[in-house]
Amino acid sequence: MKRLAMLSPVILACSSSALRLSSPLDAGSSAIVGGGGTLGLPAPGGGSTATGGGGTGKASMASDGSVTIPGAFVSVSAGYGSACGLRADGSISCWEFAALDQPMSYPGKFSSFTAGGGVCGLKADGTIVCWGNTVTGENAPPPGTYTYVTSAGWYGCAVKKTDSTIVCWGEGLSPAPVQGDTFISIDASPSDGDDFACGVKTDSTLACWGDAIPLGPGTPPAGTFTEVSAGNGYGCAVRTDGAVTCWGGNVDADLSYPPASSSTPAGQTETFSSVSTSNGWACALRKIDGTVVCWGVHTGEYAPLASVPSGSFKFISVSTHDTCGVRTDGTIVCWANPVRQSQVGY
Repeated sequence: MKRLAMLSPVILACSSSALRLSSPLDAGSSAIVGGGGTLGLPAPGGGSTATGGGGTGKASMASDGSVTIPGAFVSVSAGYGSACGLRADGSISCWEFAALDQPMSYPGKFSSFTAGGGVCGLKADGTIVCWGNTVTGENAPPPGTYTYVTSAGWYGCAVKKTDSTIVCWGEGLSPAPVQGDTFISIDASPSDGDDFACGVKTDSTLACWGDAIPLGPGTPPAGTFTEVSAGNGYGCAVRTDGAVTCWGGNVDADLSYPPASSSTPAGQTETFSSVSTSNGWACALRKIDGTVVCWGVHTGEYAPLASVPSGSFKFISVSTHDTCGVRTDGTIVCWANPVRQSQVGY
């Protein structure tokens, strides 16, 4: 599901719902991105509207529905007909695909961000600022310093800088099942009604916890990993040898790993640098050349494979309806997942 968007890429993901964004306190602005929302809504309690402007070049949509956003981006979070990107200068910009000429910019110096409901940005000093959803306190992370943050729906979780343990806030997921364990990274699932998360522990093994079965504690595959992505009822992870494996949520055994490229020599195993998941759909970046492969993990769904852009990428983010990647030149490219292709005729 989600990928954490970072200045040094790691893993993020996004929910299938609209990204509801109001600005961080130091930006003094607000907006709604995705799901038919409009940009430039008043900030809570009065105040200025969010300012437009997204850097050099204009975002554009091709006839096949794919979106290109020029600029110097290091990471991206795909939403429902929307995308947010972290620029090399540490600021965050967001676009709604129905209003590409109205980008929203959120100034600040963020080292990473997550957009799985509202938005939470990890600042250079390790503090977290969240904005957007305000129903259950999901925009109010506990004081402290952190190394990693993820969010989904009505809650967020982060890895504490002091001891690498997890703290969560808002309504939903509790870290109680893994209390005391130490983590490098975590990822919260976009599941509707079934809250769960997976993380890479400091010994590089995986742990999953929450409501979704069979993704309870102890069910992830054994071994050591560099990255994990929690999808809608299943998970995928990158092993330390570069192999990708997926499990849980009725994942078909023959679809539990990326399909081999036609250019891969016989007997050679492909390796990957990252993976991102959502509702039965996963995409991974090949380590050798940064190209993208996407596949459905359930038998009979999303076949044949959706067409993906050619070229080399350094970051990938999958949501229920759209996939976005950052090319090696810093440009963001987004395209529709099969479910959205059928809805909008891409």
